[in-house]
Amino acid sequence: MQQVSLRKVSEKTPFLEHCFLAKSFLHKARGFLHKSHIGMQVGMLFPACRSIHTLFMRCTIDVVFLKRTQDPFLFVISSTRPCVRPWQFVCMDWHADTTLELAENAIAHFDLLVGGTICISLKS
Repeated sequence: MQQVSLRKVSEKTPFLEHCFLAKSFLHKARGFLHKSHIGMQVGMLFPACRSIHTLFMRCTIDVVFLKRTQDPFLFVISSTRPCVRPWQFVCMDWHADTTLELAENAIAHFDLLVGGTICISLKS
């Protein structure tokens, strides 16, 4: 699975170094399934995704909905859903076109605010 790093446009260093890009159906279906813990520096990016569920998950996650800009590597935070417990459905964000799953409390830890801009960099 391809990895990307994420940084706020207002900062020079990435806040998330290990973010997996879930492009295939299998990667999207698997997600963080069966993980009992997600590290603060780990995330998963779901392109073309406006809603998620946490069925069969074993840990609480934070969810950030992103809206693509004209630049394919810049996204605006459309909405956030902190502390989504296992076995929940997260309502669709009609403004978003990409979803980011993070460790519990990562939204507050990284100070991710609605309207903020995130830059995505591909890792080789």
